[in-house]
Amino acid sequence: MERACWFLFLLLAACSEEQTSSLVVSEAWVREPPGGHPIAAAYMVLDNPTDEALVLVGAESPVVERIEIHLMSHKDGKMSMRQIENLHIPAKGNLVLQPSGLHLMLIGMEQAPKAGESVELTLHFADGQNKKVQAAVRRGSYAD
Repeated sequence: MERACWFLFLLLAACSEEQTSSLVVSEAWVREPPGGHPIAAAYMVLDNPTDEALVLVGAESPVVERIEIHLMSHKDGKMSMRQIENLHIPAKGNLVLQPSGLHLMLIGMEQAPKAGESVELTLHFADGQNKKVQAAVRRGSYAD
């Protein structure tokens, strides 16, 4: 009977939402939106210690309508932001999502998060794996 229980545990674990075991996410945070605005930005460092590149293709959160991957860039003295389809995290490398650069846009928040809270994010990768992340909410200057 004990062997059957152990087998059932392994089967249930395999059927649960697949998680990336290799990707390391650090410094995850969401900027507190000013004035309770329903849009915020999320930043983090994605470290890939494996021999193969990973491709982030999307994200979701139970507290937002949708999450988009965005890139801020400077061109002709002007700052612009555009949505991009995915992000490549190089093998044995990392990718930094930061203010004025790559970031995740959290759009359509039912209630704007406050500094000191956290936001659960699930990152989705091209290979079908997912990674749950808790991002701390903090105040930040938009000049960061």
